[in-house]
Amino acid sequence: MTTIKFYPEAWFKVEYTVNEMDIDFRAWEISALDEKNIEQSETQKEPVIKGFIKWDGCCEFDYGTHYCGIHNAEQFLILMKEIYKFKSGLGEPFTEEEYSNELLDALITLQSRLEQLIIITPTGESRNAMTEDNINALIAIKKATS
Repeated sequence: MTTIKFYPEAWFKVEYTVNEMDIDFRAWEISALDEKNIEQSETQKEPVIKGFIKWDGCCEFDYGTHYCGIHNAEQFLILMKEIYKFKSGLGEPFTEEEYSNELLDALITLQSRLEQLIIITPTGESRNAMTEDNINALIAIKKATS
């Protein structure tokens, strides 16, 4: 079974192919959003993400693009949440809940605030608060709750 979904908040169109124990997916970036008829939105010619997600939540994908700021990273996270929601909504054997919306939303908020926060060092230099330690802390929180 093949299903196509549009996620305008993430600016992606996704094609899902449901197999017996996994779901193949391909995602295209939306280049021109038609708000009146989402399905008529223009997308890039080639998918930027190709992958699969198994019944148990394990996922592999190739992501053939780069981020142009935190906004693109947030769009990608929204997309991945939608892929997991699609999987979980299919029923058995795909119903295992792999994520917590509250946790992911909190991590997005924290990451966004750290990106905007500027720290003044004792020497008077200013730097972004999104340090390697903060990034590692976010990764540790995600791993601990997975």
